[in-house]
Amino acid sequence: MRRNNKFINLVMGLIILGIAFSFVAVLTNTLANNEILYELDEVASEAVLKITEMQIKESGNNIDVELVIPVVEGLANSDVQASINSTLENDIKSFQMYMLNMAGEEYNNNNEKYVAKTSFKTNYKGENILSISVIFYQYTGGAHGIYDMVGYNFDLKKGTLIELNELLANESYKDIINEEIKRQISENEKNIDYFEDESGFKSIASQQPYYIKDDKLVIFLSLYEIAPYASGIPEFEIPLSLFGEDIKFEIT
Repeated sequence: MRRNNKFINLVMGLIILGIAFSFVAVLTNTLANNEILYELDEVASEAVLKITEMQIKESGNNIDVELVIPVVEGLANSDVQASINSTLENDIKSFQMYMLNMAGEEYNNNNEKYVAKTSFKTNYKGENILSISVIFYQYTGGAHGIYDMVGYNFDLKKGTLIELNELLANESYKDIINEEIKRQISENEKNIDYFEDESGFKSIASQQPYYIKDDKLVIFLSLYEIAPYASGIPEFEIPLSLFGEDIKFEIT
C-alpha cells in the first residue's frame, strides 16, 4: 500500500512539474509576442502623423494665385486634426481674399499682375508638438515682392497654438533669448548688414514668432526689422539646452 502511495505521489509530482513547465513556456511566448506587438505599436504611432498639401491655383486678369496649404493627416483625435487644419486653411484663404480684394481695388492697368503665393515647411513633428512655418508672398508692383513668415506651433493634444510663453516656464527666457541673439548678431555682423543703434535689435516681442527645429528654438523677425531686404528674414537658432528644465513640453 505504501509503495502504491509513493508511486501515485511520484506520478502526481511529474504531472504538476509538466504543467508548470508548460505554463512557463506559454507565459514566455506570450510576453515575447506582446513585446513585439508593443514595439510594432510604437513604430506605427510614430508613423501615423503625416503632412500633405492642398493646392489652389488661379489666374485672373489682375492677379495670379498659387497657394499651398498644409494638411495634417493621421491623428487619432479627429477633432484636434480638424482644428489644426482649419487654422491653417482659414489663415491662408484669408490671405487669398485680402489679395483678391486689393487687386480688384488697386490694380492700375499697367499690365503688372499682382501675385499671391504661399509655401510651407514642416520643421518639427513630435508626439506633443507640430511646428510648421508658412511663407506668405505678395507682389503688388515695383522692384520686388514682399513676404512674411508665420510660425504655427500646435499642441497635438489640444489642437491649439502654443505661444512662446506657454512653451517656456520661466520668465527669464526673454533674457536668455535676447542675449543669445545679440551674441549671434555680433558674431555675424561682418556677413550680414544688421541695422545699428535705434534701428538695431533690442528685444524679442511679448508674442514673439518662432518655430522648433530639431533641438533648437528658432526665433525669426520680419523683413526690414533689423536688416535690409536683401538679408531676408532674420532667423536665430537658440539651443533648447539653454532653458534647462523650463520647457513645458517634451521635445525629443
